[in-house]
Amino acid sequence: MQSMKTIIIAIFLTGITVSGVCQFSPDKENLSIIVMSYNVRYNTPKDSVNAWPYRKEKVASVITGNDVDIAGLQEPWMDQIRDLKKLLPEYAWIGWSRDNGKRKGEFTPVFYKKSKFKVLDKGVFWLSDTPDKPGSKGWDVRYPRTVVWVKFKEKSTGKELYFFNTHLDGEKARYESVKMIRSRIDDMAGELPVIITGDYNARPDSDAYRMMISTGTYNINISDAFDIAQDKNDEQLTDYWFDGSNTDVKRIDYIFVSTRIRVLYHEIINQRMGKYYPSDHLPVKAVLELK
Repeated sequence: MQSMKTIIIAIFLTGITVSGVCQFSPDKENLSIIVMSYNVRYNTPKDSVNAWPYRKEKVASVITGNDVDIAGLQEPWMDQIRDLKKLLPEYAWIGWSRDNGKRKGEFTPVFYKKSKFKVLDKGVFWLSDTPDKPGSKGWDVRYPRTVVWVKFKEKSTGKELYFFNTHLDGEKARYESVKMIRSRIDDMAGELPVIITGDYNARPDSDAYRMMISTGTYNINISDAFDIAQDKNDEQLTDYWFDGSNTDVKRIDYIFVSTRIRVLYHEIINQRMGKYYPSDHLPVKAVLELK
């Protein structure tokens, strides 16, 4: 039988996470990064004991506790972003509000480690027939929806990548939005690796999901990190509500990657803090290697 000391050393070397048992062996010649997609729930008093002021530190600790390099968040308002900026001093953020492109309404911000990444370019587009018009709505949505994108350069290796983050809604809008996202990726990314995070509000059996991972129509092929991960936990739901009572909704939060990325590990982090979860969605985490 192995000694406890040997087991601890093995855990450190292979990369076993705290919240799940997994093993991965990154290639030192490639760039390994940890990414997260996390719907952090907007700030509303009706959430009572789960309102933002009572859980903001918990949300921040999910990001820092998993040593996340880049996180695509969904639903925070400006006051929540200010809180996270204070709680996550090692991170910078990029984002535009969905209502007017300034400060009004929800954001889909991208948080990233300042010490590790340099921003080469960034932008936003609205998921509508007028994607460059702030606040524009498309198809059957009630509120505007956006995609925030960032072109990063990893400082130590010089490797570059594109990161997209979104939050979809509306049955027709989800499908049309995915087509727009795929087209934009084709137009922008070229040969660079691509990572897409988001709350798609769509299950894996939906038309929007099938379009997201479809092949043959677009130049850059996209895969669900869950499907191609070398290792993963067995969690299948991401929308649990704060108390874990929702067991009807399957996966609706995702990390997608292009073919130039190897997925070493994928995890839907099912971890309460006390009686409740830090948000009504579970965070999705992936350890990725850029080839």
